[in-house]
Amino acid sequence: MSQIVSASSLFFAPFDSNIYTNKLVFSITPQIPRSKFIPQFNLNSFGFIKLSNPEIRNPLKIIPIINLPSIPSTSLVLSKSHIESQEIPSQPSASQSKVKEQLIPTTHPIRIKTISITEKGFKPQILNVHLGEKVQWINERLHTGSLVYGVRELTGMRSPMLEMGEIFIWTFEREGTFVYVDSVVIGRMGKVIVS
Repeated sequence: MSQIVSASSLFFAPFDSNIYTNKLVFSITPQIPRSKFIPQFNLNSFGFIKLSNPEIRNPLKIIPIINLPSIPSTSLVLSKSHIESQEIPSQPSASQSKVKEQLIPTTHPIRIKTISITEKGFKPQILNVHLGEKVQWINERLHTGSLVYGVRELTGMRSPMLEMGEIFIWTFEREGTFVYVDSVVIGRMGKVIVS
């Protein structure tokens, strides 16, 4: 059994392939970005995970899961310009290194556009994106949660309850104009135009 340690001293666990999956997760706290291996049973039906840190008053954000092949000795580091791989000390086989090199893009940054959920509504209320881009909704309201629901052509989009500081990410895979609402505060509506 090998040991997996993230960039954070808050997470340290033995790696057991019967308990853990090969899913690498990125989270952003108020202090630093960090990556973690997480047990599969923490996943919810939205493909997201909700973590909290008792040392921080605000909960960590809801974060996307990135599926990786069987490479338990690899972590990824995100920057604004590229993604690079880093090996966690262990002895990966030659086939693992070869797969890692084929899967990790190094030329294109990950693009996510942001919509803020505020006391007055969604900002921006209308957002233009390109086909395949991701949009994240972040709840900035102090005391009111939010449920982002797609309507009409976007009925499959449903966020979990977002408390302050939590995010929901959706990838737009069709062109068109898509309407979404906040089902907690009646009358809050926004549009994403995909071209």
